[in-house]
Amino acid sequence: YRGTFTDTKNRTYKEYKQGYSPWKTVPYSNSNIHGAGCGPVSLAIIANGYGINENPETIAKYMVGNTGAEKLSDALTNFLKLTNTIHWNDYKNKMKENLEAGRPVVLSVKNSPTNMFTNASHIMAGLSINENDEVWVSNPNSGKTNGWVPIDKIVEHIDGYFITIDSDK
Repeated sequence: YRGTFTDTKNRTYKEYKQGYSPWKTVPYSNSNIHGAGCGPVSLAIIANGYGINENPETIAKYMVGNTGAEKLSDALTNFLKLTNTIHWNDYKNKMKENLEAGRPVVLSVKNSPTNMFTNASHIMAGLSINENDEVWVSNPNSGKTNGWVPIDKIVEHIDGYFITIDSDK
């Protein structure tokens, strides 16, 4: 992993990256974790903060197939035992409310030439929010850095849904 982040509830998250060994060559979807494993890697980042010791490889092996809202939610619920809610609208208010309550989010962002996060559809972890309405984004893309991003920038690129972690472990 590449560093850690500690949120307002004193949860420390390992910020895993897709292109790191030993999992980068593990098959996932139509590629491998390095090429297509942003979903399992993002879930590993969040799970780790809750003291759940699963790495990107074990989550990818559970999730087999293309990543989508229902598959992410299923892995959170049934494999990682974290209750969650998929949000299909009102992104900014629901995201802010949950992050302020110390509940991380799984972000789905769209493929767009103006997207600062990726040049393809992508999943990331939002771990906290600060007083300037900036979200700490843990981006599993190996070539991108993690950091504070204005919530409006994130909402602008949401691809149909995001997921909140409802568990207060």
